[in-house]
Amino acid sequence: MDKTVVLNTINQIKDGRTDLFKTFVDEYSQPLYVFVSSMMNNAYHAEDIVQDTFLSAFKNIHSYSPQKSAFSTWLFTIAKNRCVNEFKRKKPDSNIRVSSLPDTSNESQKMIDINFFKILDNALARLSDDEKTIFILAEIQEFSYEEINDITKIKVGTIKSKLSRTKMKLRNLLEEKIGENHENK
Repeated sequence: MDKTVVLNTINQIKDGRTDLFKTFVDEYSQPLYVFVSSMMNNAYHAEDIVQDTFLSAFKNIHSYSPQKSAFSTWLFTIAKNRCVNEFKRKKPDSNIRVSSLPDTSNESQKMIDINFFKILDNALARLSDDEKTIFILAEIQEFSYEEINDITKIKVGTIKSKLSRTKMKLRNLLEEKIGENHENK
């Protein structure tokens, strides 16, 4: 969403046009859901956290400062903080996909896709919170290192090295699991 459009919409919301907040919900619901469900490994909690994120953003729209960060960065920071709070409350489940399965009419391809996402989910569940957050923001949400820094407060150099190590760790976990699956056939 264009920065000028975001700022104009925020100013109108601040002036009483609260109905315009739906613009942000429409724009960011899906990316936030993918991020939160990947972090939490629980679809039910993800929906609650996304709703809570939007509610918090709406209530605190007056505190948003475009000089500090992009609106999307601010929103994802709220979502990340909600995830951290939920992690503190309880341990997440490990049975949710990172993203929607591709729509395919080929049944054997569907089974391969489902199996891959299960393997990927299990690998993601074995990452630390920082590793998972950085990986999801960089590789799934395609945030820049600077945006990830704004969200996580982790230095850009550390983000780069953690991302590189996390990719290697995921690659090894996936190769290990895929190898096990082939041996069991």
